Amino acid sequence: MKTSRGLTLLETLIASAIAVFVVATAYAVFAAAHRGGEAGMARLELQLEGARALKEIAQQLKGSGPVLAPGGTTDYPYIFQDGSPNAPGKSFLAHKKPKKKSKPGQPDYGPVDEIAYKTPKDTDGDGTPVKTDGSIDWSEEVYAFIVQPDAAEQCNELQYVTYDKTGKILSRRVLARDVERVEIVPVTATQYRVVIWFRRPDPQGRKEDLTLRLSTTVNFRSIE
Repeated sequence: MKTSRGLTLLETLIASAIAVFVVATAYAVFAAAHRGGEAGMARLELQLEGARALKEIAQQLKGSGPVLAPGGTTDYPYIFQDGSPNAPGKSFLAHKKPKKKSKPGQPDYGPVDEIAYKTPKDTDGDGTPVKTDGSIDWSEEVYAFIVQPDAAEQCNELQYVTYDKTGKILSRRVLARDVERVEIVPVTATQYRVVIWFRRPDPQGRKEDLTLRLSTTVNFRSIE
């Protein structure tokens, strides 16, 4: 015949230790899942922000085209690097140099390409920017995609800027943050490849940043 008895001190300690172990393990699993969820959400947000910026660049540039200067050289689109234009008449595009977080040898380390361009303009109201002599009438305004530090100089912003004919800024809009590098490569006279690298601090404060590379090909509108 079995008799009932209370737990001994040893049994109580063993049961407590097992309970603590189970709770600690469950918490570790939950914390790891939470961290992974935050990192995944941060990467998704970065991808969406980058995709929207790249889409806008493609949409804006496709309405442009080669603007010829006297002598037949291409005046626009004009590509310059790190806020330092060096072509005559382009000094109004100068701005603060983008801050670098990447190190030599990393894929996103390198100069930041920026681009200024013009768009066709119908000045005589006939529904086309093509003038009677066959040439194209281009806007007096200049549009540019530039990368420079934000006001607090914590990260780089990709900005869409409009300048008037004197070089004065008419408008400025931020398209994306944490832009580390931009590469704009002419493939043909009317086709460019645009690559953007992003580098954002990890939301968990780990040493390794979140990085992302996005690219697209832009075809300028053919105006005959």
